[in-house]
Amino acid sequence: MMKTWCLASCRRMAVPLMAALICVWPAAAAIHFVPYSVDGDFNGGVEVSVVDMDGDGDLDMAGAAFDGDEVCWWENDGSQSFTRHVVETGFGGLPRSIRAVDEEGDLLDFDGDGDVDLLAACWTANAVYWWENTGDFTFIRRDVGANVQAHTAVARDIDGDGDLDVVCTGRQLFWFENNGSQSFTGHILANDADLGQNVRAVDLDDDSDIDIIEARGGETGPRLWINNGSQQFTPQELDATFDECHFIEPADPDQDGDRDYIGASNIPGEFAWWENSGGTLTRHVIDDTLSSSSWISVADFDDDGDNDLAGSTFGGSAAVWWENDGAMNFAMHELDGSFDGYCLVAVDLDQDGRMDLVGAGRANDKVVWWRNMDDSGAKILVGPGPGPDNAPLVRRYPLINRADPEVEFAAYGADNFGVNVAVGDLDGNGVDEILTGPGPGPMYGPHVRGFTADGTPLPGVSFLAYGTPRWGVNVCSGDIDGDGFDEIITGAGPGEVFGPHVRAFDSDGGSGVFPVPGVSFFAYGTLRWGVNVASGDIDGDGFDEIVTGAGPGEVFGPHVRGWNVDGGTATAIPTVSYMAYGTNLYGVNVTCGDVDGDGIDEIVTGPGPGAVFGAHLRGWNVDGGTPTPLPGFSFFAWPAEERRGGATVSSGRDLTGDGRDEILCGLGPLEENRGYVRVWRYNGSGIEQMYELFAFTGPFRYGARVAAGRF
Repeated sequence: MMKTWCLASCRRMAVPLMAALICVWPAAAAIHFVPYSVDGDFNGGVEVSVVDMDGDGDLDMAGAAFDGDEVCWWENDGSQSFTRHVVETGFGGLPRSIRAVDEEGDLLDFDGDGDVDLLAACWTANAVYWWENTGDFTFIRRDVGANVQAHTAVARDIDGDGDLDVVCTGRQLFWFENNGSQSFTGHILANDADLGQNVRAVDLDDDSDIDIIEARGGETGPRLWINNGSQQFTPQELDATFDECHFIEPADPDQDGDRDYIGASNIPGEFAWWENSGGTLTRHVIDDTLSSSSWISVADFDDDGDNDLAGSTFGGSAAVWWENDGAMNFAMHELDGSFDGYCLVAVDLDQDGRMDLVGAGRANDKVVWWRNMDDSGAKILVGPGPGPDNAPLVRRYPLINRADPEVEFAAYGADNFGVNVAVGDLDGNGVDEILTGPGPGPMYGPHVRGFTADGTPLPGVSFLAYGTPRWGVNVCSGDIDGDGFDEIITGAGPGEVFGPHVRAFDSDGGSGVFPVPGVSFFAYGTLRWGVNVASGDIDGDGFDEIVTGAGPGEVFGPHVRGWNVDGGTATAIPTVSYMAYGTNLYGVNVTCGDVDGDGIDEIVTGPGPGAVFGAHLRGWNVDGGTPTPLPGFSFFAWPAEERRGGATVSSGRDLTGDGRDEILCGLGPLEENRGYVRVWRYNGSGIEQMYELFAFTGPFRYGARVAAGRF
């Protein structure tokens, strides 16, 4: 055997640049799979089959749940939000497979009436069933064959008479002949199927009749059944040493025009492909580090002209994809390290021209689809919290391969109290710049700086926002005058003698900084503890508003306020003035983003840094009126009993290209909190965690400051 799996090496390059030390890591592959939930409570889901069930032009899917004893289908609303419709449950079948398409990829239509029927192998019932779609999505269960304990069943016209027959494998290998009226006669091929796991019905020898290939458990390997043209089948071993084969199918991964094979071996766990050279098959190991391999798919995921692979494991707790370097060397990328999946199907679910993946996780009861996107411009920025020993390092991470930052630089020449981070499109070119403000040290002034994506300082963006040499500065950006350029918005740092002074500055495309005359105001009736700032178009008028949160004083509650500018003088928005939490302590952190995809920004809040407050995030819908809580958007980013000290928050950038801004959360500034970051998505009714990042560990404490940008 030839092992072709490889790991890319990684090296660091240190480049001195002006006053900052900038470390640049080599870029990873830009392709990124973003997980989306189809169903989070599909009890023991084992397989899905993707097809346009309702003929509306988008792709739906059917599913089989073994433990839940259910067959269902999920209706796609056109934006990949799915509604589950139960076909049948509790019928004693314990379905092990599901098909809504035949082996040629066409709609599964046994009765020829133009709608989609379903086919399932039902293990406990010792039967194979098909469900007749009556045309209004009422399904009637029909028998294919009884007394057959099957793992997998597929449909194909085996005898060439124009109707769909059925092939199944399990304790036996059968094909069921359809008489044209959906009455099936079983023909047994093998009683020694050695617990067949999956089966395909294809023409393997190019003689225009349909052969069969089955994956078999035990110590016998996958087997071919060659049809002589009269439905007499002769067995041939494909690879008798590929023990506990759970999945096998013909494919052409090397794109040389002949028929190769791809397969997955369950125990001890191996993904492999067989290269066909003039009829001689040579097995190449793709990966043998993942136990309980269950499924493998082939597609060109990264659009580079060669075929990549994806695989899932059951019990091995991983879904992965392998990037082909063009010479059939494969580098592994993890999709989900805790996804116990029986199946992983390659399909362009959102029909954007990129191949996505859909999987069913039996152990975690989830059905998930991974959207294939180019994340080369989507980045996460993290700065350490205000610890007395935290250097003001800014780290930039990609969405994938987050173990190391792509870029790291020191925003200031100090060695402590961390750094506040933000982004803004200062020059209106659609690419963000980085903004920083010093942490709240007693000797650090409100020095705002701007940087390019790689950490190069912007000479024109370096200024003191206030006339004080202490307590740092909070910073954000927003296009408050509607000119297509983001302005820089600042809030005074949390000093005991510094009031909630908000200012705005026009950066003139990044070449200079000028105060915006109409934006210099005190957001609250106090002269202490500064103010937190955010900006977003919360009323849908095309101008970003300013949103403020009270500073972290021991007597200041979580008071959120909104301010209208529209290119003139900042004025309070009467309806946007509320307490985000039921407490009167330690203020509130704020951010804005279009988290529900309606084209209008929402407000997201995190508690101030009280020792008794967990990372409780809340979302608020404004739409130009009175803020109301977003349904399902009230959650703890970390368990309240584990992490306290409030939470820093950021939004305002759609990192994944799904039309909704993600929510970033960093731990609040308690000494025991490390620089941990989590990224979440709001799906309209609840919250889904997307990523976790350990940005600052070791000596770094006091939490993390976060931002997201597209560079």
